[in-house]
Amino acid sequence: MIRHAYDASTPPSKPLTGCQAALGYLGGNTPHVWTPDEWNAATANGRLRCGPIWVAAPNISVYTQARDAVAKLHLFGWKADRFPHKCMLFLDSETSRNVTFIQEFANELWADGFVTGDYRSLEALTAAPSGLPEWVAHWNVPPGPFTDQQIMFQYMAEVPFDNTIIDLDALDDACWHHLGIGPRRGHGRA
Repeated sequence: MIRHAYDASTPPSKPLTGCQAALGYLGGNTPHVWTPDEWNAATANGRLRCGPIWVAAPNISVYTQARDAVAKLHLFGWKADRFPHKCMLFLDSETSRNVTFIQEFANELWADGFVTGDYRSLEALTAAPSGLPEWVAHWNVPPGPFTDQQIMFQYMAEVPFDNTIIDLDALDDACWHHLGIGPRRGHGRA
């Protein structure tokens, strides 16, 4: 089954109609980290699934970034033991071909009960595959076909919505089962 999602650097104040998931920035080398209130607004208080994203920073060790990412996942309430499938964090490394960094980051997260999705351009993923589940940035073409590795496609970029800019994504069940429920659970809200 194909599901629809959106991702954004600066989140909208409400979800895009027709989407079942929202993906936003948890930390790393990003200009804006989504706050718990922004996650809640962008997902209609958790009615949409959540996909946290970590932006790789080239000048910080992989171990430090992985430790920081796990700490943020726990802070926001995404704990691996709460889901029937490991919660997925997407590592956004754009056009990087540093597969060693990507795999070491994924190994650190796996040890803490999380799975890593590899979010890069189609060119980077094709030239240097990591072997991880892939979120492929391939704009202005229909998404798919989904494969064992390619579980989500970002198929349209820079769509104006709710006073911000979002990107549109399509994902399959392999991705859907790894998305979180919402950060509110990590902050004492029901």
